[in-house]
Amino acid sequence: MIISLVIRLLRLVVNQAAKNQEVEPLEPALYTRKARSAEHYIKVGADAMINDGKNLEEVKVILLNRGLYKDYIDLIAGKAQDQYKNWLATNGNTPPLGVVQLYEKLAKETSASDSSIKITTETEEDHSRQFCALIGFKRYYELSGRDVLYKLTNNILFGKPVMEYGDSAIWESTFARLGGNVQAPYLRVVTVNGQRETVFPYLKTKLEIPFQTEQIIEWDHDDKIEAEISGVWNSTFPLCFFATDYAVNKHIYKSEPGRNVRLSAFILNLIQSDNQIDKDDTTQDITGYWPAPKYEHESYYSFEGLILSLMSANVDNLTPACVLTLKLIDKKRGKELITDAYVTASNIKAKMIEPGMLVKGTLWFQGELA
Repeated sequence: MIISLVIRLLRLVVNQAAKNQEVEPLEPALYTRKARSAEHYIKVGADAMINDGKNLEEVKVILLNRGLYKDYIDLIAGKAQDQYKNWLATNGNTPPLGVVQLYEKLAKETSASDSSIKITTETEEDHSRQFCALIGFKRYYELSGRDVLYKLTNNILFGKPVMEYGDSAIWESTFARLGGNVQAPYLRVVTVNGQRETVFPYLKTKLEIPFQTEQIIEWDHDDKIEAEISGVWNSTFPLCFFATDYAVNKHIYKSEPGRNVRLSAFILNLIQSDNQIDKDDTTQDITGYWPAPKYEHESYYSFEGLILSLMSANVDNLTPACVLTLKLIDKKRGKELITDAYVTASNIKAKMIEPGMLVKGTLWFQGELA
């Protein structure tokens, strides 16, 4: 009975709003999501012209109904029209495609471009291991440690996303407000339709490697927002990494297998290698990296590498840590692999570490498109 009354009330409100509506109501297909930036409003307008044959005035109505302020209607609609004209010039005034044609075109393009990439699904991970690598195992499983991460995660969403595509967005924040320094990792939050879906630590790096994707291992989310990317770098060495930008760049991963990626790592444990010869000898042999069999996901590796440099990277006053520049593959094997890797003091099982030291342990690779 109550549900029936609520439904009637909602219908009454909707009908009354429709009577008072001064502009033509939009078809339901256009309510896929709310635009969040000028670029998105421009895309909405241009898409309406290209795919639905809307004219300039109709686009203005669409933008108004999407929540764009009237003061910006002429500017944004004009830019959308410019994009439409550019599209016409490129496509030779071809008629706009309908929904079915667009789907068939996309399916053909995807099939042709990613035929060499295998896409599989794995159980998702809760990132607890990565957070243990970030602030230490003991602290992560104490309320005070997790409370810090929780507060920072909530604060991130008061800012603006650093990248977005479709309904997915990626937000990030440094640990500066908690006392972290500029070298420290970030937290990244992924949202879908404004709802927080996952959080993980993220280490920025400028170091790039050429990478050829062979397999995408999507984690079993409803929206497939996380994945590991498996392939080879330098056309030679197998590698798998967790893609920190997959939620917004998965269409690129699936369609462009050959791209440069920025690769970094979080170290779960670190000890001095028994193979150390001379810490001043930066050419000594290093074993490199190989799959860590006790971990269920492929982005975990055992490794032996040479510390080239290190710098403090505390996330707050209670977590001393550093970022190591590690050489994992040397030129004697055809190409160097040098990566930035973060490690907390609590995860270092050596009396001291310094440049020139040969170290080994377990790490988790993460990466993003360069």
